[in-house]
Amino acid sequence: MSRANPLTGSAFRSSLFVLIMTAAVLAGAGWLILTTSRAALVDQLKARILEDFELVRQAQAANGEAGLAQFVRAAGATQASTRYVVGMFTTNGTPLIGNLTEAPDFTGWATRVHNDREFLEFVEQLQDHTLVLGRSTEAVELTVTEIVRALLMAGLVVGAAGLAIGYALSRRVSQKLELLADGLEAVSRGDASARIPVGAGHDQIDHLAEQINVHLERLSRLMDTMRSTAIAIAHDLKTPLNRASLLLQQAVDEPDNRSDLVLQADAELLALQNTMDTILRISRIESSGERSSFIAFPLRELLTELYETYQPVAEDAQQSLTLVDGPEVTAFGDRRMIVQLVVNLIENSNRYAGAGAQIALACAETPAGAVIVVRDTGPGIPAAQREAVFRPFVRLEAERRSEGTGLGLALVQAIVTRHRGTITLADNAPGLVVTVTLPRGK
Repeated sequence: MSRANPLTGSAFRSSLFVLIMTAAVLAGAGWLILTTSRAALVDQLKARILEDFELVRQAQAANGEAGLAQFVRAAGATQASTRYVVGMFTTNGTPLIGNLTEAPDFTGWATRVHNDREFLEFVEQLQDHTLVLGRSTEAVELTVTEIVRALLMAGLVVGAAGLAIGYALSRRVSQKLELLADGLEAVSRGDASARIPVGAGHDQIDHLAEQINVHLERLSRLMDTMRSTAIAIAHDLKTPLNRASLLLQQAVDEPDNRSDLVLQADAELLALQNTMDTILRISRIESSGERSSFIAFPLRELLTELYETYQPVAEDAQQSLTLVDGPEVTAFGDRRMIVQLVVNLIENSNRYAGAGAQIALACAETPAGAVIVVRDTGPGIPAAQREAVFRPFVRLEAERRSEGTGLGLALVQAIVTRHRGTITLADNAPGLVVTVTLPRGK
């Protein structure tokens, strides 16, 4: 199977998007840093020029024009022209002293270029002269260049790290997705035991893998149930089919008894048809999520009707059927299905509890919903076999001596599941207690 490319993974694309956004933020922050830094450096340069001007003023105040000329001459002689410019001009622009020959056409602050170098200059009128002091902006530009270089290097490092982290995360995600795909492919090839490895990190993919494993486990159980059901159907339906076939063959060989033999074969086929109808009904109930037929109805009234119907049946089997007194209980569900559920539980007790058994019906209202209880004093069901009896065609060894298909409790389980309820089997000491809880409707 084809493997995912980490460069096309969502983790890498997300990292790339974050990297682009980070680059945009860094560009904005860099511009702000550069602007602020340049302004701070220019302010420092201006402060140094103003300090020089203050010295000029002090020299003029102390020695007049001669002191001013002497200071300017000394400054021009000692300061390198590449870093410092100074000049004194007459009011008409004639140069007098300094390393500047071009008179300024401004007062205050300005930048000018001399010998291909930029200088920040300050011009002020001192008595009858124009004085210019300036310093090179080269140090400012060098500092700004270093800041730009540092920001670019930081951006490259962050970008490379972001891409590396994004690739690593995408590769890790791709590897996990490949494991997930391999597990699903193994299942599709028929390996129902295949499961997806779950990492120790418990990230979103691990959580997804856990959920998929839960569904795979359910699917595996369903497949096992289907296989066992198919085997059980083949086994349990083989006998009535063989009997019907033998009866029809016997009817051909015995013309005098043909009518009775055909009727017996028809009864076998009718029982087989009823079994298939029950299987189909269980399947329809389990596969349907339709709840439009669900209504609120009085549960005790339903149990009373069934009690009156099955009391004579219990008496014929030398059993007693009672309905426990209690208040009215409102249940929510499909009333016809609930009738089928209670009928199956009563018939199950009637068939297997034996002569002399006592069967009791009861209902109650609990915080979880309406509860139906059917108890008998028969032999009960061993605790180890109580879960198995809900599977289709499963019958206990003692039950195989009596009539039945092993579908009664399977149909009950399907109805309970359809109502999103619960069913439990417990010991009645002696006998069996079946408790069905039907949640309230919303």
